[in-house]
Amino acid sequence: MSGNKRLAIIDADSVLYAVALSAEMCAKGQGMNGEDMWFEVRTKEDCYQEVLERLDAKIEKVEAADGIICLSDQRTWRYDVLPTYKANRERTRRPPMMVHLRAQIQDRHPFRMVRLVKTLEADDLCGIASTSLPKLGFQPIVMSEDKDLLTIPGYLHQRGATVEVSLEEADRQHLYQSLTGDVVDNYKGLPGVGPKKADRILDAAKSQTVRDMWTAVVTAFTQHGFSPEDALVQARVARILRADEWDQNNKRAILWEPPKR
Repeated sequence: MSGNKRLAIIDADSVLYAVALSAEMCAKGQGMNGEDMWFEVRTKEDCYQEVLERLDAKIEKVEAADGIICLSDQRTWRYDVLPTYKANRERTRRPPMMVHLRAQIQDRHPFRMVRLVKTLEADDLCGIASTSLPKLGFQPIVMSEDKDLLTIPGYLHQRGATVEVSLEEADRQHLYQSLTGDVVDNYKGLPGVGPKKADRILDAAKSQTVRDMWTAVVTAFTQHGFSPEDALVQARVARILRADEWDQNNKRAILWEPPKR
């Protein structure tokens, strides 16, 4: 489209992982000591071309002019906030093809940009792009199936539909996830609090401002024997960075702080 300012902001980790996984076949217990053996059944170039096709298809789906491809660094700033972050994945086997695909997509890509920044997850890169590009005249659409991206204001394409997440909705979702935690990423939130109870806690806040909802979150934590500092750790880990939460000069995340007023 002429003058199209729409950009697809793609969380590409899952795309690379899915293609890398398809490149292998497992022979259960066929190793010398009864361990599983893995064989590559696709060429590196074939896998790389499929990655390009999948990413192109995503860009076309939202009728964007181009795409920004976001990849996660291996160790992110969240480990410094919560050392057990993603500890449940330490024994998860990563397909070796991932290393090749990550290198190729950075070196040979045809897209507007591929972003991999030290200490940042792809989610953070999506959040920063989504909240900074509108000021430059672009219309970013984040493409990710991760519910974490509902904590970012802006356009999100998920489960086949594009929705606009308001600032108020994003702020509430952030505090909601601070309460419920995330089993996949191994942060607990407030133990015993699921989706319905988290909604009740936030609904009971004096108002739906971040300050009052945060007060309700802290109260819930302390009533269950935890400290305000415990609540803050969960909120910081749950926070997907926005444009003003990344210090570009010093290359570091600016940790979330509860509003003073």
